[in-house]
Amino acid sequence: PPYLIQTASDVLVERRDVAGLPYLIEPLSVHNHYIAGTKPRAVGIAARAIAALDAEGIAPGMRGKAVDGLLAHLEAPETAPGDLVHLVRAIAKVGAGTEMKPLTSFLLVYRADPAFATQIDAVAATVDVLLSKGGEAERELVSFVAEDPSTQSGVAEYAKRALLQRPTAAPEGEEAPDTKEHPGHGPKKGPSKSKIDVSKGPVKAEKPSGKPAN
Repeated sequence: PPYLIQTASDVLVERRDVAGLPYLIEPLSVHNHYIAGTKPRAVGIAARAIAALDAEGIAPGMRGKAVDGLLAHLEAPETAPGDLVHLVRAIAKVGAGTEMKPLTSFLLVYRADPAFATQIDAVAATVDVLLSKGGEAERELVSFVAEDPSTQSGVAEYAKRALLQRPTAAPEGEEAPDTKEHPGHGPKKGPSKSKIDVSKGPVKAEKPSGKPAN
């Protein structure tokens, strides 16, 4: 029954047992395969449990296996939209810096996907990760997503709010840029140190929109 599945998954997440990581990676190794007749199960549950772990206690080799398994499902068109947000958070938790490039690609590919017009949780979580863990280049990327007309309106609005909530940090010894509104002048903007080249599109080749909308 659904309530038993939910209860069991909550218990698994609350355990936060790093020693159990191999068992969490195991379901991530199963993929949708027509000939073999296999379908992934409990991907979202495994991702939730991995995101709850203490990343410092994970051995580098096991960390790499976890990231590979999570990314494979993040990039799979058949992954349920409800699982994507948990995958993004888990990748951010254990990625140790390797998560920035694939999450950048994910944002660029799906920011304009109609499947995310109303279900923006996964894309919003990606924006949060890029702004909280990235640098000036990632902030420039999120700014592009917020302003580009092809971005889904819900995603664009979230990106704009996220940028306002995370002001640009000023270098040591310098004042932070003034982002408040000034009558007749609008917000003052600090200098941008670097620009991200979005004209070439995502890091990886774009995939056709295949995420089902619930």
